[in-house]
Amino acid sequence: MTIDSLIDFNYPVATPKANSLIRGSFGINVEHSSPLASLFTHKKVHDTADSDDVFQMIESWLGKCRSAGCGWGDGRHGKLPTRIIDVGPADGSKDPTLTVTDSNQSISSSIECTRYIALSYCWGSETGIPFTTTTSLNIEDRKRGIPMDELPRTFLDAVRITRRLGIRFLWIDSLCILQGHDDSAKAEWATESSKMTEVYGGAYLTIAAASASNVHQGILVRDDVTYQEIRLKLQSEEEPGINHEVFVGPKRSFRQSMDEPLYHRG
Repeated sequence: MTIDSLIDFNYPVATPKANSLIRGSFGINVEHSSPLASLFTHKKVHDTADSDDVFQMIESWLGKCRSAGCGWGDGRHGKLPTRIIDVGPADGSKDPTLTVTDSNQSISSSIECTRYIALSYCWGSETGIPFTTTTSLNIEDRKRGIPMDELPRTFLDAVRITRRLGIRFLWIDSLCILQGHDDSAKAEWATESSKMTEVYGGAYLTIAAASASNVHQGILVRDDVTYQEIRLKLQSEEEPGINHEVFVGPKRSFRQSMDEPLYHRG
């Protein structure tokens, strides 16, 4: 048995002129670790997006996809894009580097190493704030290292997520495809842009920086810090003295989660 966590209600009200309805809605959520988690369709949103609990949840989702044979790109039947970012060790002891996969057969020959994460995000060029890209002039520097302190917030978070998930490679278009207006950049864009379907389709996972309208806003942030919930304690009739908690707050629907800047970009 499961309980629908999103509840709508209509309350009839009689007025001198006519009968009317007060319409409303609310949501009931429980912690992911709660004994009630299997009963409610919605779980509580974590207070911080980069907590260990969040990454354990992501790992469990990926595990379910692998077990169910979802058919998404797990990196075992494809190849790496032309260029890829090697994010370096999880402890951050080494800066990311740009790797040209066509010239490094030792990478592409390993099944595990063909797993990579792709990033989908809004550039947000209207901010007028420049951000790190790869050009014909700096590509050799990128191969030697990409300083973390030069990365905009969204790229920085993507590197951290990739490391925490134990994946070695990350694909970001503006770093892996030459940018600029010179002939080399134009020719490369004409070639690489035609491979976008294969790049995203072959990714082990795609990170969607959905709520960020530009590259400086990041991924590991909560955009609803004013979201308030009421904590209620429920006592078990079968287990006297045992209390469980549920959280009641504004109804949040899938439609709301789709109404984000990433899904309205041109």
